[in-house]
Amino acid sequence: MKLNFFAGKLKQSLSQNQILAVGLVAVVILATMQQLKINQMRERLVILPAGMTEKTEIATRSANEAYYKGWGVFVSSQVGSVTPGEAESTGTVLEPYFTREAWLPVKSHLNSIRLDPNYQQYAAVNQFSPKLAIYEPSTNKTFVQGTQKTSVYRDNKALPLSQMEVTYEMDIKIQSGVPKVTNITSYRGPAHTIAWAQRFPSAAAAFKAQQANRPDQLTPQLSGSDDAAADAPAGGASASAAPALVAPPSPTDASVEGAPSDGASRPPAAAARNGNQPDSTLSSADRL
Repeated sequence: MKLNFFAGKLKQSLSQNQILAVGLVAVVILATMQQLKINQMRERLVILPAGMTEKTEIATRSANEAYYKGWGVFVSSQVGSVTPGEAESTGTVLEPYFTREAWLPVKSHLNSIRLDPNYQQYAAVNQFSPKLAIYEPSTNKTFVQGTQKTSVYRDNKALPLSQMEVTYEMDIKIQSGVPKVTNITSYRGPAHTIAWAQRFPSAAAAFKAQQANRPDQLTPQLSGSDDAAADAPAGGASASAAPALVAPPSPTDASVEGAPSDGASRPPAAAARNGNQPDSTLSSADRL
Protein backbone atom coordinates (compact mmCIF):
# COMPACT_ATOMS: atom_id res chain seq x y z
CA MET A 1 0.00 0.00 0.00
CA LYS A 2 2.74 2.45 0.98
CA LEU A 3 4.72 1.53 -2.14
CA ASN A 4 1.78 2.38 -4.38
CA PHE A 5 1.27 5.65 -2.47
CA PHE A 6 4.89 6.74 -2.91
CA ALA A 7 4.85 5.72 -6.57
CA GLY A 8 1.79 7.94 -7.17
CA LYS A 9 3.43 10.88 -5.41
CA LEU A 10 6.62 10.42 -7.48
CA LYS A 11 4.65 10.37 -10.70
CA GLN A 12 2.77 13.49 -9.65
CA SER A 13 6.04 15.31 -8.81
CA LEU A 14 7.57 14.38 -12.16
CA SER A 15 4.52 15.78 -13.96
CA GLN A 16 4.76 19.01 -11.99
CA ASN A 17 8.47 19.28 -12.74
CA GLN A 18 7.80 18.87 -16.45
CA ILE A 19 5.21 21.66 -16.31
CA LEU A 20 7.64 23.89 -14.42
CA ALA A 21 10.41 23.12 -16.94
CA VAL A 22 8.17 24.06 -19.87
CA GLY A 23 7.13 27.24 -18.07
CA LEU A 24 10.77 28.10 -17.34
CA VAL A 25 11.73 27.65 -20.98
CA ALA A 26 8.84 29.87 -22.05
CA VAL A 27 9.88 32.58 -19.57
CA VAL A 28 13.47 32.46 -20.81
CA ILE A 29 12.32 32.79 -24.43
CA LEU A 30 10.05 35.73 -23.59
CA ALA A 31 12.77 37.44 -21.56
CA THR A 32 15.26 37.01 -24.40
CA MET A 33 12.84 38.42 -26.96
CA GLN A 34 12.04 41.35 -24.70
CA GLN A 35 15.74 42.11 -24.20
CA LEU A 36 16.36 42.01 -27.93
CA LYS A 37 13.48 44.41 -28.47
CA ILE A 38 14.81 46.76 -25.79
CA ASN A 39 18.25 46.69 -27.41
CA GLN A 40 16.74 47.74 -30.73
CA MET A 41 14.68 50.52 -29.16
CA ARG A 42 16.58 53.58 -28.04
CA GLU A 43 15.72 57.20 -27.57
CA ARG A 44 17.13 59.50 -30.21
CA LEU A 45 16.86 63.18 -30.92
CA VAL A 46 15.28 63.96 -34.28
CA ILE A 47 17.04 67.02 -35.70
CA LEU A 48 14.90 69.32 -37.81
CA PRO A 49 16.35 72.22 -39.80
CA ALA A 50 14.99 75.68 -39.11
CA GLY A 51 12.07 76.95 -41.16
CA MET A 52 10.54 73.59 -42.08
CA THR A 53 7.01 74.00 -43.44
CA GLU A 54 6.44 70.55 -44.97
CA LYS A 55 5.84 67.21 -43.28
CA THR A 56 9.15 65.46 -42.73
CA GLU A 57 9.96 61.81 -42.16
CA ILE A 58 13.30 60.53 -40.90
CA ALA A 59 14.41 57.01 -40.01
CA THR A 60 17.69 55.54 -38.86
CA ARG A 61 19.19 55.50 -42.36
CA SER A 62 16.80 57.44 -44.57
CA ALA A 63 14.53 60.46 -44.81
CA ASN A 64 11.92 61.84 -47.17
CA GLU A 65 12.43 64.47 -49.87
CA ALA A 66 11.18 67.37 -47.74
CA TYR A 67 13.79 66.64 -45.08
CA TYR A 68 16.70 66.55 -47.54
CA LYS A 69 15.60 69.81 -49.16
CA GLY A 70 15.04 71.50 -45.81
CA TRP A 71 18.44 70.45 -44.53
CA GLY A 72 20.08 71.60 -47.76
CA VAL A 73 18.48 75.04 -47.44
CA PHE A 74 19.67 75.29 -43.83
CA VAL A 75 23.28 74.35 -44.63
CA SER A 76 23.55 76.58 -47.71
CA SER A 77 22.05 79.55 -45.87
CA GLN A 78 24.51 79.17 -43.01
CA VAL A 79 27.55 78.76 -45.27
CA GLY A 80 26.54 81.47 -47.73
CA SER A 81 25.60 84.09 -45.14
CA VAL A 82 28.67 83.86 -42.91
CA THR A 83 30.42 87.01 -41.66
CA PRO A 84 33.77 87.29 -39.84
CA GLY A 85 32.10 87.67 -36.46
CA GLU A 86 29.90 84.62 -37.00
CA ALA A 87 32.37 82.34 -38.78
CA GLU A 88 33.54 80.55 -35.62
CA SER A 89 30.05 80.00 -34.19
CA THR A 90 28.76 78.89 -37.59
CA GLY A 91 31.54 76.33 -37.77
CA THR A 92 30.71 75.06 -34.28
CA VAL A 93 27.08 74.55 -35.28
CA LEU A 94 27.69 72.92 -38.67
CA GLU A 95 30.76 70.72 -38.13
CA PRO A 96 28.94 67.86 -36.30
CA TYR A 97 26.74 67.40 -39.38
CA PHE A 98 29.61 66.98 -41.83
CA THR A 99 31.99 64.13 -42.45
CA ARG A 100 35.65 65.01 -41.97
CA GLU A 101 36.37 65.06 -45.70
CA ALA A 102 33.35 67.23 -46.52
CA TRP A 103 34.11 69.66 -43.72
CA LEU A 104 37.59 70.64 -45.00
CA PRO A 105 36.46 72.97 -47.85
CA VAL A 106 33.78 74.50 -45.62
CA LYS A 107 36.33 75.14 -42.86
CA SER A 108 38.66 76.75 -45.39
CA HIS A 109 35.80 78.90 -46.67
CA LEU A 110 34.86 80.09 -43.16
CA ASN A 111 38.46 80.80 -42.19
CA SER A 112 39.11 82.82 -45.35
CA ILE A 113 36.27 85.17 -44.45
CA ARG A 114 37.07 85.27 -40.73
CA LEU A 115 40.72 86.19 -41.37
CA ASP A 116 40.08 88.69 -44.17
CA PRO A 117 40.88 92.17 -42.76
CA ASN A 118 38.83 93.85 -45.49
CA TYR A 119 35.63 92.40 -44.08
CA GLN A 120 36.32 94.06 -40.74
CA GLN A 121 37.40 97.35 -42.30
CA TYR A 122 34.31 97.76 -44.46
CA ALA A 123 31.79 95.94 -42.22
CA ALA A 124 30.89 93.68 -45.10
CA VAL A 125 27.86 91.41 -44.86
CA ASN A 126 27.20 88.27 -46.92
CA GLN A 127 23.73 86.94 -47.58
CA PHE A 128 22.63 83.86 -49.47
CA SER A 129 18.92 83.88 -50.32
CA PRO A 130 17.64 80.42 -51.39
CA LYS A 131 15.14 80.42 -54.24
CA LEU A 132 14.82 76.79 -55.28
CA ALA A 133 15.53 73.49 -53.53
CA ILE A 134 15.77 70.24 -55.49
CA TYR A 135 16.24 66.67 -54.30
CA GLU A 136 17.32 64.12 -56.91
CA PRO A 137 16.48 60.60 -55.64
CA SER A 138 18.47 58.76 -58.31
CA THR A 139 21.73 60.42 -57.23
CA ASN A 140 20.75 61.28 -53.65
CA LYS A 141 21.91 64.85 -54.30
CA THR A 142 20.38 67.99 -52.89
CA PHE A 143 20.62 71.28 -54.82
CA VAL A 144 19.86 74.74 -53.50
CA GLN A 145 19.76 77.63 -55.97
CA GLY A 146 19.79 81.21 -54.78
CA THR A 147 21.31 84.67 -54.89
CA GLN A 148 24.62 85.42 -53.17
CA LYS A 149 24.91 89.09 -52.16
CA THR A 150 27.66 91.04 -50.46
CA SER A 151 27.04 94.51 -49.03
CA VAL A 152 29.20 97.05 -47.22
CA TYR A 153 28.14 99.77 -44.80
CA ARG A 154 29.10 103.37 -45.50
CA ASP A 155 27.50 106.51 -44.05
CA ASN A 156 24.99 104.30 -42.21
CA LYS A 157 23.81 102.83 -45.49
CA ALA A 158 24.07 99.31 -46.86
CA LEU A 159 25.68 99.49 -50.28
CA PRO A 160 25.53 96.44 -52.60
CA LEU A 161 28.99 95.28 -53.59
CA SER A 162 28.31 92.10 -55.55
CA GLN A 163 25.48 89.81 -56.56
CA MET A 164 25.56 86.47 -58.35
CA GLU A 165 23.40 83.40 -58.82
CA VAL A 166 24.92 80.42 -56.99
CA THR A 167 23.97 76.76 -56.55
CA TYR A 168 25.01 74.66 -53.56
CA GLU A 169 25.21 70.95 -54.35
CA MET A 170 25.58 68.41 -51.56
CA ASP A 171 25.25 64.73 -50.71
CA ILE A 172 23.39 64.14 -47.44
CA LYS A 173 23.24 60.74 -45.78
CA ILE A 174 21.32 59.74 -42.67
CA GLN A 175 23.55 57.94 -40.18
CA SER A 176 21.81 56.61 -37.05
CA GLY A 177 19.08 59.19 -37.51
CA VAL A 178 21.52 62.11 -37.87
CA PRO A 179 22.02 63.98 -41.17
CA LYS A 180 25.61 64.01 -42.41
CA VAL A 181 26.84 66.03 -45.39
CA THR A 182 29.33 63.76 -47.14
CA ASN A 183 30.15 66.11 -50.04
CA ILE A 184 29.50 69.77 -50.79
CA THR A 185 30.39 72.13 -53.60
CA SER A 186 29.01 75.32 -55.07
CA TYR A 187 29.14 77.00 -58.45
CA ARG A 188 27.60 79.82 -60.39
CA GLY A 189 24.47 79.22 -62.39
CA PRO A 190 21.67 76.64 -62.19
CA ALA A 191 21.70 73.24 -60.49
CA HIS A 192 23.65 70.60 -62.38
CA THR A 193 20.96 67.97 -62.23
CA ILE A 194 20.58 65.00 -64.56
CA ALA A 195 18.07 67.03 -66.56
CA TRP A 196 20.61 69.86 -66.90
CA ALA A 197 23.36 67.43 -67.96
CA GLN A 198 21.10 65.92 -70.63
CA ARG A 199 20.19 69.36 -71.89
CA PHE A 200 23.78 70.66 -71.96
CA PRO A 201 26.06 67.60 -72.39
CA SER A 202 29.14 69.60 -73.41
CA ALA A 203 28.93 71.90 -70.41
CA ALA A 204 28.29 68.91 -68.13
CA ALA A 205 31.37 67.07 -69.41
CA ALA A 206 33.52 70.18 -69.00
CA PHE A 207 32.27 70.74 -65.48
CA LYS A 208 32.92 67.12 -64.53
CA ALA A 209 36.49 67.37 -65.81
CA GLN A 210 37.00 70.62 -63.97
CA GLN A 211 35.75 69.14 -60.71
CA ALA A 212 38.08 66.14 -61.12
CA ASN A 213 41.08 68.48 -61.37
CA ARG A 214 40.37 70.35 -58.13
CA PRO A 215 43.40 70.59 -55.82
CA ASP A 216 43.25 68.96 -52.39
CA GLN A 217 43.81 72.23 -50.54
CA LEU A 218 41.52 74.93 -51.82
CA THR A 219 41.46 78.66 -51.27
CA PRO A 220 37.88 79.83 -51.85
CA GLN A 221 37.70 82.39 -54.62
CA LEU A 222 35.42 83.45 -57.42
CA SER A 223 35.40 81.07 -60.35
CA GLY A 224 37.33 82.34 -63.34
CA SER A 225 35.04 80.66 -65.88
CA ASP A 226 32.53 82.63 -67.84
CA ASP A 227 29.07 82.39 -66.29
CA ALA A 228 27.13 82.34 -69.51
CA ALA A 229 29.39 79.65 -70.96
CA ALA A 230 28.66 77.41 -68.01
CA ASP A 231 25.04 77.17 -69.15
CA ALA A 232 25.51 77.27 -72.91
CA PRO A 233 24.98 74.03 -74.83
CA ALA A 234 28.37 74.28 -76.51
CA GLY A 235 30.07 76.26 -73.77
CA GLY A 236 33.47 75.20 -72.53
CA ALA A 237 34.88 75.52 -69.02
CA SER A 238 38.04 77.11 -67.82
CA ALA A 239 41.00 74.76 -67.63
CA SER A 240 41.95 76.16 -64.22
CA ALA A 241 41.00 74.24 -61.12
CA ALA A 242 37.62 75.08 -59.66
CA PRO A 243 37.23 76.05 -56.01
CA ALA A 244 35.15 73.78 -53.81
CA LEU A 245 32.93 76.67 -52.73
CA VAL A 246 32.22 79.90 -54.54
CA ALA A 247 33.14 82.68 -52.11
CA PRO A 248 31.96 86.28 -52.21
CA PRO A 249 34.64 88.79 -53.20
CA SER A 250 36.71 90.48 -50.55
CA PRO A 251 35.87 94.19 -50.22
CA THR A 252 38.60 96.52 -51.49
CA ASP A 253 38.99 100.27 -51.67
CA ALA A 254 38.25 100.26 -55.38
CA SER A 255 35.15 98.07 -55.12
CA VAL A 256 33.72 100.00 -52.17
CA GLU A 257 34.38 103.39 -53.80
CA GLY A 258 32.69 102.08 -56.92
CA ALA A 259 29.53 101.14 -55.03
CA PRO A 260 26.54 103.42 -55.72
CA SER A 261 26.13 106.06 -53.00
CA ASP A 262 22.34 105.94 -53.21
CA GLY A 263 22.25 102.33 -52.12
CA ALA A 264 20.77 101.12 -55.40
CA SER A 265 21.48 97.57 -56.41
CA ARG A 266 24.31 97.30 -58.93
CA PRO A 267 25.38 93.75 -59.75
CA PRO A 268 29.00 93.41 -60.85
CA ALA A 269 29.90 92.75 -64.47
CA ALA A 270 30.27 89.01 -63.82
CA ALA A 271 26.78 88.83 -62.38
CA ALA A 272 25.32 91.12 -65.01
CA ARG A 273 26.34 88.82 -67.82
CA ASN A 274 25.04 85.77 -65.99
CA GLY A 275 21.93 84.87 -67.91
CA ASN A 276 21.35 81.63 -66.05
CA GLN A 277 17.84 81.01 -64.81
CA PRO A 278 16.41 78.01 -62.96
CA ASP A 279 15.97 75.08 -65.31
CA SER A 280 12.51 75.32 -66.84
CA THR A 281 12.11 71.55 -66.55
CA LEU A 282 12.09 71.77 -62.77
CA SER A 283 8.85 71.83 -60.86
CA SER A 284 7.74 75.27 -59.70
CA ALA A 285 6.37 73.60 -56.58
CA ASP A 286 9.91 73.29 -55.28
CA ARG A 287 10.46 77.04 -55.29
CA LEU A 288 10.93 78.55 -51.84
